[in-house]
Amino acid sequence: MDTKKIALVGCGPWGLVTLNAFSNVLEKCVTAPKIAISIFEPNLLGAGIHDLNQGDFLFTNTLAGQVSIFGSADKEVPRDDEPSFRDWVRQQARKTKNSPFENYYSFRQDWDYLPRSMLGEYLNSSAEKILYKIKKHATIKHIPDMVMAIKLIDDSFLVWTASSETPYYFDDVIISTGHIESTYDLRSTPYQPTHSTQLDVYPTNRTMSQIKPGEDVLVEGIGLTAWDAIAELTEGRGGKYCKGVNPNELIYCPSGQEPRLHLFSRSCMPAHARAFNQKGLTGSYAPCWMTRENIQTIRAQHEHQQLDFAEDILPILKNEMTRAYCLAEFGTSNIPLNRWEEIRNNVIEMALTPRFRVEANQSLTQLKKEFIKFIERNLSEALRGNLTSGIKAATDVIRDCRGAIQEAVEFSGLTPRSHRWFLKTFVPLMNRISFGPPLFRNQQLLALLRSGVVELAGGPGGRKIVQNKQFVLESDFDDETHITYGDYFIQARLTSYHRDHHEQPLIRSLREQGLIRYFRNGDFLAGGFDVTRTGQAIGVEGDPVKGLWLVGLPCEGPRFYMHALPRYGVKSSHYQICEKLAQKILGISLPKDTVRAG
Repeated sequence: MDTKKIALVGCGPWGLVTLNAFSNVLEKCVTAPKIAISIFEPNLLGAGIHDLNQGDFLFTNTLAGQVSIFGSADKEVPRDDEPSFRDWVRQQARKTKNSPFENYYSFRQDWDYLPRSMLGEYLNSSAEKILYKIKKHATIKHIPDMVMAIKLIDDSFLVWTASSETPYYFDDVIISTGHIESTYDLRSTPYQPTHSTQLDVYPTNRTMSQIKPGEDVLVEGIGLTAWDAIAELTEGRGGKYCKGVNPNELIYCPSGQEPRLHLFSRSCMPAHARAFNQKGLTGSYAPCWMTRENIQTIRAQHEHQQLDFAEDILPILKNEMTRAYCLAEFGTSNIPLNRWEEIRNNVIEMALTPRFRVEANQSLTQLKKEFIKFIERNLSEALRGNLTSGIKAATDVIRDCRGAIQEAVEFSGLTPRSHRWFLKTFVPLMNRISFGPPLFRNQQLLALLRSGVVELAGGPGGRKIVQNKQFVLESDFDDETHITYGDYFIQARLTSYHRDHHEQPLIRSLREQGLIRYFRNGDFLAGGFDVTRTGQAIGVEGDPVKGLWLVGLPCEGPRFYMHALPRYGVKSSHYQICEKLAQKILGISLPKDTVRAG
């Protein structure tokens, strides 16, 4: 039997999941073909964007004890030799130096948020285990080079890399390229900005190194990506936090090397702090109605099988949030109907439409006061915990019911109009109230605002223009039009695979041949690339392309929420996706693949 040659292009976290999924499948199959996998990854295997050299002040947004790159589609109990991120950290002998927090590698608690540089180390260490495991079943070769172009000739894929003029030949190619790189080629040439420059956030230590102390920086965004820019330009410049008189208060001590940071966003609402975890490592809210099975039942009642998220899903979600609120505050959801409706229509509705008091419309000074009050109120709830605070228990439901949301949304599960509303309106809200930063980040934000290093640039709906070689943000208030000037502008938002965004040479080569197409739901261009449910690329004519596969972030469009890491001790949707892909490539019998063309 001939050896099947497979190329894995990109080997960050999703690449590791793909390799481990092949191992899981091959362990159970005695009739699988011989395979040889070539891994094209110019950087450390597994680490992805989690650069080992980035500062210890850039943190993960998931509890270390809940993260594991290992897993399976059908097992919840992990193997002893497949540690979670937290368990791996505990096993390490070395200690970090010059860290803003003490002894990351000593005994840590289950609920800690740890630096992303350490996550990169964990992923790279895990790559060694995964490669050792798969080498029992396949020939593995790591090619430390970047793929620049792929062409399909007859039934073979020709792969060109940055440093090789001779192509490699493969039967199958799996694209797992992860986050889109900076539009600036920072590796090959020094980045020379001009005055009034727009900067990418990543890699933070290079894109922001040219910003001088005291210069003004406009930052669009007040979420997780913005925090990486803020941390790089404060702690990364030598600033430090110390405890205040109140045990839950921090004071920022500037180094004098910071620029002046001016934050703004479309809503100007701060991200809600993640609550103190009371659910343990694998605990989550158990829904009554917001389940995959119930979503399937609702879909079956629709003639065209497409749902309207606001009409069909949101009412169910609100009921689950109401139930979680009651369980946290009253210990039971068995309350009078009028009280239930009062909570649902007021408390939960306000949670889903957060806003400042009307005084915030008067001036920027008044907006800042309301902004700080909002953060303080939210922090007080976060400190109560996600099983004790009713509002935090309620907003956590969105996170815990992510699988049901995926069931509703993925593969054109919503009408085009509803899909557009979901991505433009609901997802930003969801990220702000359910997937916000660890609570210590909002404590730090209060300290930065009080120190004057960070200010609000303007109010909701501000207008950004360029004037006299400076960025200008204009915001209208009842009593004034406020103007903030910036020498630099940072759009704190991750770039997605979309027609309107920067396109990598590899992606361009595939698209120009018609081997991939951007995903559409009817007349709505959702972004990402069209795939079947087993990850097979769908070409420009709407047919699956034999031998071409995509996993992870390139599929964020037909799929939803592909940037999360697998969770420890929980059946993994990541592995369900990748094990189906592996079975398909290996020729193991599966139910007929379904194409949902846009």
